[in-house]
Amino acid sequence: MSATDTMVQQALSLLGIESEPVVRALDALASNHIMFHPVSALAVKMQVPPDEADALLKPHVSHLVEIHECHGEPAYCLAPENQAVKDQIDILLASYRSEKEALRETLSQQSEIQRLREELDFSQDLMGTILNNVGEILIIDLDGTVMATSAFVEQTLGIHKGDRREILQACLAFDPLDHQVEKSDIQVQDLYLECRLSDFVSRGKTIGRNISIKDVTEERRHQEARKMYEKSRKQLFSIIAHELQNPALGLQSFLQDALDMIDRLLVSGKVPDFEQDLLALKEDVYLNQRGQTLLNRVIGDIFDYVKLQRGQMQFTIESDVSVDYLLALCSIQCTPLCKRKNIQLVTPADNACDGFPELVGDSTRLVQVLNNLVKNAVKFTPAHGEIHLDANLAEEPIPETDELRSFICINITDTGLGMTEDELDMIFKEYRGSQSDGMGLGLMISDLIVKAHGGRIDLTSELGKGSSFHMMLPVTQVYSAGGHVSV
Repeated sequence: MSATDTMVQQALSLLGIESEPVVRALDALASNHIMFHPVSALAVKMQVPPDEADALLKPHVSHLVEIHECHGEPAYCLAPENQAVKDQIDILLASYRSEKEALRETLSQQSEIQRLREELDFSQDLMGTILNNVGEILIIDLDGTVMATSAFVEQTLGIHKGDRREILQACLAFDPLDHQVEKSDIQVQDLYLECRLSDFVSRGKTIGRNISIKDVTEERRHQEARKMYEKSRKQLFSIIAHELQNPALGLQSFLQDALDMIDRLLVSGKVPDFEQDLLALKEDVYLNQRGQTLLNRVIGDIFDYVKLQRGQMQFTIESDVSVDYLLALCSIQCTPLCKRKNIQLVTPADNACDGFPELVGDSTRLVQVLNNLVKNAVKFTPAHGEIHLDANLAEEPIPETDELRSFICINITDTGLGMTEDELDMIFKEYRGSQSDGMGLGLMISDLIVKAHGGRIDLTSELGKGSSFHMMLPVTQVYSAGGHVSV
């Protein structure tokens, strides 16, 4: 027993205190020793009923406490009979308070330990739930030993908690501790798995590596099927175009010869009895010739599409393509079509684009794009509507630099039907043409031609008011704040 414990025992003996509730009462009374405390209040401190508290305190009246009647109940005040008794009380209360504080600290620590234990249990349960139900995850330490793994990884790869680095390398076909590996694809039987690696960091310190494993089997199968489809479709287009081209050309020639022969017979006047029959035949041949012209255009579109898709389109590159020339040629070729539908084609004044830089590209193909865009506008613009054809200069910042790239923007704006958001998203997709003369390849071919020139086609539209196509073609200059540099 320590000296302090001996002194406490001696104080208890001298003061005649045999129960801890009395010590609690003395502690409460000492906090305000000039005030009388009702027994009901002291009973709360002593953790006993008021009657028991009164019975425990009365034996100590006169030498330790004084009693007084207050509002119909006993009230006590600390009143040691002499200095020696006061000293013994101080020793006793100092020890009691020290022990109480130590107990409070112990209880607080136990409470914190319990809280941390509950948080740890919760974290373990949460991690287990994530590993088994959400993520296909593998976590290893810096030695390559598995710290945690999901049920999917265990079942699919045969990797379990505690497995060493050598087992992982054999199962994954790569070293998971190699920091140069950030992504790797593996195949397990019929499954394709995508592995993404990152550092496992705890409290700012790298303690291992995370390996996120995703089953991409369906995606890969769709990709392979898409590749096969694309290959088969291009082969089919190529075969169709080649097989149809020669017969189509032959039929076109035959129809033209037939029209010429009918005209000669009508002019000669040698078959007056058959004049009406010949006129009817001429109309039929003419209609068939128009159909044949459409067929030739479809075959030409298929050829262009296949070549563009394969990167085999031959462009005749010119270094001095004038914007005025492109607009004028498009206007000449598309005005008759607009007039037939009673649509006004509004073009810029002559030489309106004289100050524009010249473009580098294939002028024939660029005019083809403009014609396709204007013809598309004609299809969806009602009679007495307007189609505006103009151009302007535009600049856009080059990503990750402070330089500006200059573009010539040729605009085709109509007062037609406009498009919905869904139609805008699908306008350049394959075979999405509507009310088309052909297969709907025109806009898609136009988009590919402009992209081959390093540009793009932007589109804005408002349903019921019309659409605007913006053909953006890059100029062969890059402009910066300090001037311009030729590319």
